[in-house]
Amino acid sequence: MKGIVRFLDEAPASIQLHDKLQMPTKRKFKISGQMIAPCSIARVGIMEYRAKDCGSVFHDRDPDSIVKIMTTEAELFDAASLDSYRSAPITIGHPEEDVNTENAKELIKGVLEGTPIRDGDLLVGTLVLNDADAISLVRANTNQLSSGHTCVLKLADNADAGWDAEKTMIRANHIAIVSRGRAGVAEIADEADEVVEETEVVNEIEVSEE
Repeated sequence: MKGIVRFLDEAPASIQLHDKLQMPTKRKFKISGQMIAPCSIARVGIMEYRAKDCGSVFHDRDPDSIVKIMTTEAELFDAASLDSYRSAPITIGHPEEDVNTENAKELIKGVLEGTPIRDGDLLVGTLVLNDADAISLVRANTNQLSSGHTCVLKLADNADAGWDAEKTMIRANHIAIVSRGRAGVAEIADEADEVVEETEVVNEIEVSEE
């Protein structure tokens, strides 16, 4: 579809990040080894991109110049946007191609549990990781998240808007575990309060047949 831009919200070193916020939350590990953890996925506000990563809308700009892209609450928390994040696959880094049924076995390391919800200016939810390599990365503090999504950019109505364009029709494909997320606040809950699932042990009773 013309005008759709694919965004991978991992931040290059030269892009300014917002201060990182702390999430007073905890991880849980199932006996199977799965990690279940609250997470923040995306936020309202302005993020900076290179003009060359924003499609044809900035064709007249220096490709390496910085453009400010606004994500409004109306668009991020729109019902269709939220539904697109439902059960979104979790990947290690951003794949070259979007996740689909053909590459799912190779790329998917977990899923977002259900549909995320709004928490102030943040989109939050719970992720389930069932891949040992992904869990090891997170436990080694590679725990920021980056939303792989498409959108249609709408140029700002006037020069005083404070941004160059805004995202509309946000549609998520996957959520990547990365070292540096562009949002700065999208991350998996810290490990301070890790909880191991408890199990009830039932003694075996031998029953003889008469």
